[in-house]
Amino acid sequence: EKLKQQRLAEELEWERQEIQRFREQEQLLVQKELEELQSMKQQILAQQEEERQAHLMMQKETYAQQQQQLEQIQKLQEQLRLQLEEQKFRQMYPDRDMLGHGVQEAVVLGPDGTVLSRKITDSGCQTDEEDEAVNKAYTAGRKKRSAKKSVDSCVQTDDEDQEEW
Repeated sequence: EKLKQQRLAEELEWERQEIQRFREQEQLLVQKELEELQSMKQQILAQQEEERQAHLMMQKETYAQQQQQLEQIQKLQEQLRLQLEEQKFRQMYPDRDMLGHGVQEAVVLGPDGTVLSRKITDSGCQTDEEDEAVNKAYTAGRKKRSAKKSVDSCVQTDDEDQEEW
């Protein structure tokens, strides 16, 4: 009976040690898997960071290109505005040169050399050609008004009668 109990105790000890070894192996496997998962996680995070940085750089480049395009558009708009001003001036004064004959141009440049504002002014002096054009328009207007007044009703008013005396 004692021998039987001793054998049973040895078997229990052996099984306990087997269970202990199995647990240790399981623990090592779990630890190894955790380390692999942690390593994968670090790789994924590093890859995501690289992708995020690449995306950010692309956004910055796109923004810089858009800024450059906007500046070009603004310069073109300014050029167009100036051309329209010149065209308008030439339509108003077809016989005059843009610069000269009393016309002056003031240009304000920015620190980078771009035109910030431009103003075309007239000295107020009219050329003989302009004086003649204005006089013709004035005379034509007077003739129209006097033609309207010369309608005769064949009846003399008291005012007209007094003018004769």
